[in-house]
Amino acid sequence: TSLFDAIAETGRTLAEGSGTRRAVVALTDGADNASSLTAGEVSGIASSIDVPVYIVVVVSPYDRDGKKPHPSLNVDELVNGHLGNLARWTGGDIYVSLGPEQAARTAREIVTELRQQYLIAFEPDTRPGWHPIELRTRRDNLVVRTRSGYYVRD
Repeated sequence: TSLFDAIAETGRTLAEGSGTRRAVVALTDGADNASSLTAGEVSGIASSIDVPVYIVVVVSPYDRDGKKPHPSLNVDELVNGHLGNLARWTGGDIYVSLGPEQAARTAREIVTELRQQYLIAFEPDTRPGWHPIELRTRRDNLVVRTRSGYYVRD
């Protein structure tokens, strides 16, 4: 599977369109063994074109011990590793789906989040390099997702 390459190409295709609400939603088993791009490179591409990436790791019934993923699947590594970082760095998120009910809940959550997108404009720093973005709200109970920063080339 070339998951990272597919996400990057989908992001590029979306960037060419004129839609205002756009995102990449990738359904995967979490395995990528054929991409030429790394998770960091893909998150840079997606962030530069302002496309959040949502990743849904679908756990097969064969990879579960009852209601939990089988330990050999190592879901924590997927969520907290390259896949999770890719999603969060772009302003998206990562989910693990263990069955139909959880998949439906995840789909509703992503759709709700995409319906509540806002555009916040700012004047970027012109110095070359990585510039982190920190967005804060006055209310503590709000969930805010944004890409983690932006890169200015020399």
